[in-house]
Amino acid sequence: MIDLGMDQASLSPRSLRALQRISSILAGATIVIGTAAIAGWLVGIPLATSWLPWLSPVRPNAALIAAALGVAFVLATRPGSRARLLAQVVAAGALALAVATVAEWLAGRDLGFDNLFWPASMEGPSELASERMSLGSAIGFACLAVAVVARADGLHLARFVEPAAVMTSLFSAFGLVTIVMGADPEFAVVGSRVSVPGATAAGLLAVAVLISRPEHRLVQVLLDPGPAARSTRGILPAVAGFPIAAFLVLKAYESGAMTPAVAAVAASIFGVAYAAWLLARGAHGVGELVREAVAAREARDRFFDLTGDIVVIVGPDGVIRYVSAAAQTALGYAPASVVGRAYADFFPQEEHDRRVATFTRLLRSDEGHRHVERRIRHADGSWRWIEWATNRDPGSGALYAVGRDVTELREQRDGRERLAAVIEQSNETVVLSDAAGTVVYANSAFERASGRSAAEVVGLPARALGRGPQEPSILMEIGRAMAAGEAWQGEWTELRPDNSTRTEMVRITPIRDAAGTVSNWVYVGNDVTDHRAAQAAFEREVQERADVVAALARLDLSGPLDSTAADICGELMALPGVDYAAVVAFGRRQGEVIASAGLVDPDLTAGAIVPADATHRLRTRAEHGPWTYVLTPNLRRATHDPLVAAGIRMLACAPLRNGTDVIGIVRIGTLRADLNEEMIRLLPAVSEFAAAAGGALGPALAARTADATVRAKVRAWIDGETFSTVFQPIVDLSSRDIAGYEALSRFEDGTRPDLAFAEAHAAGLGLDLEIATLRTALRSALDLPAGIPLDVNVSPALLLEGVRLAEVLSGRDRPIVLEITEHDRIDDYGAVRHAIQELGPDIRLAVDDAGAGAANMIHLVELRPDLVKLDISLVRGINIDPTRQALVVGLRHFATTARCRLVAEGIESSAEATTLAAFGIEYGQGFWLGRPASAAALAEMPATVTRPGGLASRPRARVQDSDSASLIA
Repeated sequence: MIDLGMDQASLSPRSLRALQRISSILAGATIVIGTAAIAGWLVGIPLATSWLPWLSPVRPNAALIAAALGVAFVLATRPGSRARLLAQVVAAGALALAVATVAEWLAGRDLGFDNLFWPASMEGPSELASERMSLGSAIGFACLAVAVVARADGLHLARFVEPAAVMTSLFSAFGLVTIVMGADPEFAVVGSRVSVPGATAAGLLAVAVLISRPEHRLVQVLLDPGPAARSTRGILPAVAGFPIAAFLVLKAYESGAMTPAVAAVAASIFGVAYAAWLLARGAHGVGELVREAVAAREARDRFFDLTGDIVVIVGPDGVIRYVSAAAQTALGYAPASVVGRAYADFFPQEEHDRRVATFTRLLRSDEGHRHVERRIRHADGSWRWIEWATNRDPGSGALYAVGRDVTELREQRDGRERLAAVIEQSNETVVLSDAAGTVVYANSAFERASGRSAAEVVGLPARALGRGPQEPSILMEIGRAMAAGEAWQGEWTELRPDNSTRTEMVRITPIRDAAGTVSNWVYVGNDVTDHRAAQAAFEREVQERADVVAALARLDLSGPLDSTAADICGELMALPGVDYAAVVAFGRRQGEVIASAGLVDPDLTAGAIVPADATHRLRTRAEHGPWTYVLTPNLRRATHDPLVAAGIRMLACAPLRNGTDVIGIVRIGTLRADLNEEMIRLLPAVSEFAAAAGGALGPALAARTADATVRAKVRAWIDGETFSTVFQPIVDLSSRDIAGYEALSRFEDGTRPDLAFAEAHAAGLGLDLEIATLRTALRSALDLPAGIPLDVNVSPALLLEGVRLAEVLSGRDRPIVLEITEHDRIDDYGAVRHAIQELGPDIRLAVDDAGAGAANMIHLVELRPDLVKLDISLVRGINIDPTRQALVVGLRHFATTARCRLVAEGIESSAEATTLAAFGIEYGQGFWLGRPASAAALAEMPATVTRPGGLASRPRARVQDSDSASLIA
């Protein structure tokens, strides 16, 4: 069956089938005519080539072209790209042959194309003449070939199908008319001959091409029931009858039945009558067409006005051609005020370019808009939302648009969407049921809270939502409220699919229709499970805190340390789930269990030692506050090993503080692995016991552990010799020669030397530390220039002990100056003087920090030192401070009288050194004169001491003024 194309919507299935059959029959007839003519040439049957003896035969090439185009047309109407491609190839070959024949006629010479399939040397039937096909036939077949090629293409060349087929029909009809009119078979169109079979075949195939596509205008004329088509169809019989009538008149004249005058009159009368009939027929058709058009327009306008929708017709130029009366109702515009204006003027300015682009696209496409909402400006300046549906009229190119005002609907829809979004995104569960209580909707919050999907509960009775351990009275209350059409509010418990329960505060509210009848019930719930659990936990915690307060009130915190700690452990054991309690104190390195209860493991009871690494970890964690941790049987760290071995599964610990210092922990433990949450819950109680214990036991515990801690630290300094010695030069202020060095200790952990020695003396190891640092200083001084005195600091206690100091100083390689600060307390000055004399004649004495604070002069008077070192507080800024200058002058006078020399400490500028030298201060030391450095570094520095024995080259009893280059004369 032949495919009639794409646009078949306007034809009934019956009409389509009829056109398909006719098209197939005409194509088949063309193939038969061409094939019969070729056979007639081959076997010598004249009637097969001319049909009548006196007519011209169809030429072989024309017959071949007709048959080939018939086959190509059949292939072109078949589905499939291969068949269409083959049709185009066959039709293109026929077109080439027809064009070549036209070229021969135009050239006026035989180029051999007409004899291509029937050479002149071949003898045919004697009645047949193998001449070139007529020019009209060649042109007609060329047009027909173009039509078939375009029909096979179906896309880019579709517009050429109808014109080419019409041209073929005209040429065919013209040839047939000339023969019917009695013209010579050799009727010349540039000397061509027209054959009836060829013209008929071309005409039939042209008609087949035309009716193969219903959208062709000639087909529409034949099928359109409108007035124009009816008038056209009425004229067609007359057009076909005119040649027949003319032929009859001509034959009557040729047979002698009419004289020339009668024939002329008959022809004139017939022509006038025929013309008059045509004019009348045409006028009637035009009048009918006009009346029907007016009636159609009026019917259209009435229909548009009655629909209530806005109907707009926009021309291809974008100008409004028609607007229905509904525009005034919806938008406030009178139709007359809108027609003639550009349609884009009614859209928002910012959308102008987009609307123009959309309009242009619609004009170029057969696809319209469906349900598109656009904002249109109302006559009062406001904006209305109009929903449009548009389609393009292929005939006029105009765009038809039908719109309706959806502003209120849009607002309602937006409101519903916002409400739906709020309900869907709400954290409250929302369930809707019908009047009978069957669930019809559940939001996402319900799905999250209940663990059931909305699809699972829709269709179930709403009472099934509250399945769980409900009090029967609650269900009865809900039933009575709903039966009375009243709201209900309360809590119910719901059983989740995983068998867990949740508590929900529910509000059940009726929704009534306009008649006041309950149409739906809405269930709005808040999950209060966590709130109720927190409330229960809070109440339990309040009770436990009350128990803790009562337990603390029972404690006697004024008793001895050990018994008070034991009482705290006993009260902790009364807490639920506690199997072990202990108070642990931290030393400097190790910890110690002060008291315990519950377990008797020697590693966990009072007196047990906590290893150093475990103590360090516990102390570090306790700095951050209370904590809990779980112990597993395979845990083997030193921190937990005894606890794991004892079966403890979880601990709760709180720091024990003395002020801000962490001095230990209070801890409880359980043997049960299922009480982890219980331990976490008891953490505040443990913290309260720890706070009470810290306030009561902190000072005593700190005092108990302080000595051990300090002694351990000082002992570590001594045993590990984690200190070194640096030396600061003492310089002659007049010559700037180095007159001596002061040994200063530096500790590797950064502890200040004064604090280190204070801690050592407090721990009873002060003399040990002094001896250790002196030994290091003397050993390090071996790298200093030989003979230059060494200034070392000693305490009066070390001087009085004598034995160890003498032992250390026995290995000296240079004179020694012993410094005693004036802050050190001395009860027996005579014993100190004697101890110095016992050390040897080359040992000199210096009093340090003279003038610092409110120091008295008793040290200077009783000890009669060789050197007095002025404190830095007197030296700093002396060049600009008259008060300090006066004090220094007084001390200089004292030194002269007491026959001792002065050393100024802390000189940090040239001006200070110059001022001190001007006041007669012999020696000085400070950063400006030389910073403390190692012996190796100082040994590389130049020394300009003129007398190597300057510090101790003379007896200490007298100091001569002429010996100003020496510290001690």
